[in-house]
Amino acid sequence: MKHLNLAAFTIFCLGLAFLVGCGGGGGGGGLFSPDKGFDASAYTFKAMNTTTTPSLANSDVRALLQASNTARLYAGTGNGLYFADPTKATFTFSQVAGLPAVAQAVNALLFAQNGALWVGTDSGLYTVNIMTGAVSAIASFTGEKIMSLAEQSAGVYWVGLATTTASTTVVARSADGSNFTFFGRDQGMTASSVAMIYASENPSLVVVCGQGQSGSAGLFRYKTTGKFEQIDTAPLADGATLFNVVGSTYYAGGPGKGLLYQPNRDSEWKILLKDITPYSMDVAAYGSGYRTWVGSDKALYLTFDLTNFKAFQKSSGLASDTCNAVTQGAYGTFIGHAGVSGGVSIAQVVTQ
Repeated sequence: MKHLNLAAFTIFCLGLAFLVGCGGGGGGGGLFSPDKGFDASAYTFKAMNTTTTPSLANSDVRALLQASNTARLYAGTGNGLYFADPTKATFTFSQVAGLPAVAQAVNALLFAQNGALWVGTDSGLYTVNIMTGAVSAIASFTGEKIMSLAEQSAGVYWVGLATTTASTTVVARSADGSNFTFFGRDQGMTASSVAMIYASENPSLVVVCGQGQSGSAGLFRYKTTGKFEQIDTAPLADGATLFNVVGSTYYAGGPGKGLLYQPNRDSEWKILLKDITPYSMDVAAYGSGYRTWVGSDKALYLTFDLTNFKAFQKSSGLASDTCNAVTQGAYGTFIGHAGVSGGVSIAQVVTQ
């Protein structure tokens, strides 16, 4: 949220005269009309895991990312970082070499504006040159557990960590990609783990989703004074897993609290989806509106109006009901599923 968590949330589809179908990167999707694409009942899914796709040697997919300039789909797993060419009809994954043995558990991925791939692991933060394959460690995070990554603007990075207690190493920020400032309890960040970071181009709208001790977790907003302030403690006092902004509407969620929204800032949170833990929310311009996927612990949800949702589960063809990462873009829509029975799913539109 894991997610994919992930990093930038809004990925805009190609502005072509036609639309590339979800799963257009292999698996039988291809081209379809906008009207067909707006029919939620027309979507099916193809699952890839260690059984169906042995080249993906680990099904515990914790992070998913499309790199459009190299036609690659990256999957960060509990034991290795893998990539495949999403334009091929058959997916064959290869493992990224160069990450140390202690850093094979990948929790977060970020495709930086400078073209580098950032990889957050259970034991440090690394950058990968996707052209040469060269891997470099960022020394500031040696041995640290990295949970989330975001780039606010070119070269301004945010890193979310997990610690055993709230400390001075829960959130980090860098304006040059190498020198980091750390934030913890003394700077208002009382959570002990950061599930995701929403970083807009607006310097005053950086929001961290914190987890940990009840009352000390939830949503935290960065202030340009170098401090964090805890916001929206109710109903997210037990922790937050998701935050996003669409237009002027805020969306958020936490463990078992559902997908919530604020029609106006500082107004009361309202419930869109009940009794779920949302991990990922990917919004893309689609036709004259938006297509939004929401990954959660119980299902994958699709909506075109952010009001009416259709739920998909394993019975729909997904690799798992737990959908912790969703990415849609030029090569289609892909879903990452964590856990030993996870994997990657491709969304497809039935054109017949």
